[in-house]
Amino acid sequence: MDELTIGVLSSAVWDLIKKGATVTANKLKGKLKDWILSDDELNTLADTINRASMNEIVSERALQEYLHSNEEITKILFNSKLNVTVNPTIKQKIESQNLMRIGKMKLFVCH
Repeated sequence: MDELTIGVLSSAVWDLIKKGATVTANKLKGKLKDWILSDDELNTLADTINRASMNEIVSERALQEYLHSNEEITKILFNSKLNVTVNPTIKQKIESQNLMRIGKMKLFVCH
């Protein structure tokens, strides 16, 4: 499982939890708008997250560990796609520099 994927999901969920909001499929859809996830997958994510005990989500790190250890969540995330279109010229330049950018983040790509 990609740690970046788990990190993005846990950050989105943690933002909702910090605000006292209930984690719903609709709220996840708004937070994960660049991901290609079906409504059923979003509902499963929300339901699974809401079934977690308070001990499993006392911090963002604990939430990451819960998400990473949950088979339903990892299966959905493993099959999900990030809906990002990259200009071919930029893509070639990024690949030639052996790095990848997602938004403002710079990630090194290992071959």
